[in-house]
Amino acid sequence: MTQKEFNELLEAITDIGRHMIEYGAEIRRVEDTMLYICNAYNIDTAEIYASVPLIVATIKNSTGLSATNSARITNY
Repeated sequence: MTQKEFNELLEAITDIGRHMIEYGAEIRRVEDTMLYICNAYNIDTAEIYASVPLIVATIKNSTGLSATNSARITNY
């Protein structure tokens, strides 16, 4: 996986979390879902913090790739 693909993966995961919050999902379920997706893609380390106004996520894998993304939730 290239760095670009890694960044795109994290962006997609963050978008999923944002949409879940916008449509009323519980915060714990949002974090669990995002972690589940990371596990499916063999991400070694995933640090995810979700709240109503903000999601912050950092992922790392064993080959040294890492990415951080945040999303502000304005509609909920």
